[in-house]
Amino acid sequence: MASPEWERLPHHGCNAQCALFEELHPRQQGLLREIGITAEAAQARQTARYHRNRRADRLRRGLGHARGYVGVHGHLALPHPVQHNGFPLGRWLTGKRGEARAHARRTPAPWPGMQALAALDAWWLPPWAFAWQRDYHRLRLLLAVGVEPPPKLRAWINEQFAERHTLLPGQQRLLQELKDLPV
Repeated sequence: MASPEWERLPHHGCNAQCALFEELHPRQQGLLREIGITAEAAQARQTARYHRNRRADRLRRGLGHARGYVGVHGHLALPHPVQHNGFPLGRWLTGKRGEARAHARRTPAPWPGMQALAALDAWWLPPWAFAWQRDYHRLRLLLAVGVEPPPKLRAWINEQFAERHTLLPGQQRLLQELKDLPV
């Protein structure tokens, strides 16, 4: 079904009229109805425009916090409850991962925020279990600062090295990076 003519107008084509539809003179409203703009359609267009702008603002804000977190920690494999400067970054990233996966199930086109997050951390949305990614970064951090990993994490890494042939190529590359650190 083709969209109404007014939806194909340039983005600014209906903004003022749609926002003030109820305040227009009845003859002006009639002219708009002739091209497919009703009070309900005008309200829906304004609501959709508002939500698009809000989503873009939230994405920009979240990316700013993600950039700051990566600058300090070097990755985006953080648990859900983590906040960065008062922003619920862990929860936000969990939501973005869900959006990206849902988008990938619907269409092969890239999810809008994918490139920006991947530029910060190539493994922000790994194809393997996210718990694996968090354990990897925990171990990497401990080894980088010379702290002995707890027994559970040491057992985890020993298991990963023993079973590395079953891991995905990206996981194997990440494990290879750990070989340079004292495991």
